[in-house]
Amino acid sequence: MGYSKDKKFNESQVVLGMSIDRDRMPVSFDIYPGNTFEGHTFKDTIEAMKKRYQLGKVIVVSDRGMMSRTNMEIVENSDYEFIVGKSIKQLKKVDIFDGGFTEIAKGIEYREIEYEGKRLLIIHSKERAEKDRKDRIRLIEKAEKMLKDGNIETKSKRGAKKYLKTKNEVDYTLDIQKIEKDEKYDGYYGIITNTQLNPKQILEQYHTLWKVEESFRTLKNYLETRPIFHWTQKRIKGHIVMSFVSYIMQRTLELELERNNIEYSHEKIREAIKNMEYIDIKPNEQHFAIRTNMNLLAQKILKVLNIPIPKVVTPYEEFIEKLKLQNENNEIKGLERSKAKV
Repeated sequence: MGYSKDKKFNESQVVLGMSIDRDRMPVSFDIYPGNTFEGHTFKDTIEAMKKRYQLGKVIVVSDRGMMSRTNMEIVENSDYEFIVGKSIKQLKKVDIFDGGFTEIAKGIEYREIEYEGKRLLIIHSKERAEKDRKDRIRLIEKAEKMLKDGNIETKSKRGAKKYLKTKNEVDYTLDIQKIEKDEKYDGYYGIITNTQLNPKQILEQYHTLWKVEESFRTLKNYLETRPIFHWTQKRIKGHIVMSFVSYIMQRTLELELERNNIEYSHEKIREAIKNMEYIDIKPNEQHFAIRTNMNLLAQKILKVLNIPIPKVVTPYEEFIEKLKLQNENNEIKGLERSKAKV
């Protein structure tokens, strides 16, 4: 879901906006037409949150693609603070290589300046520098292959094509000057903010963006929210609601496991649950439920959920009665938790 970033312009699209808390627990979602740029969903989301929740201090954390100048004004007019990514290469009258960097964490340095009346943190990360270097090498190799194959489209300068140049739109060469310029910026990025948090707190909050990205990745891929094989608005919304509820259930289980010092990727958790099955057999006019083999993680999940590990072979009637009893116990515990929260 999103603004056709995968270039499927000929297919129907929807834009999904989702809010999560610091534990990556989904809070709410909104659906927009597929031709809506995701930056334009911001105002609706902010206003909906103000009406829906009685919030105290709010700090909006966003990448630079979402937070346009207009969206920044919306945040400030709503009395919210923000921590937003800022493109270093587009900074005017700022020499980011002017020194004065201070170590803020292992392999990470920062320098703070005032920029357009706000605080700007210029960050340099050794880990990010290595990633930038590898990404650039990959693009250069791709550009060299384009030159070798003669397969060059001139419609855009994105991707590997940004490292190609031509004088006559026929003969192309590697743009060494562009490559060297990009190399200078390896590991650098900016964060602009109007908060009073200290630099370490700002960096920590900005790095929570991975939680949002991971949440959308889970929805899109592992919970198979897309592709959507529905046509009416009602069915499309129903499909997304099911994915949203599934994600709530998944995060609830993951958090419960984490509280018990059991940390696995959601892929491993899903695989363990998927393999927990019963087979219904009827040999010689008898009726049994046969449990499939369970790995260690599956056993840990059942223990955390207070579900006894069932026998491999269980008479069917006994199996059904245990299911009913377990459901009743879960309903009672759910009511007790609700009362405790109230």
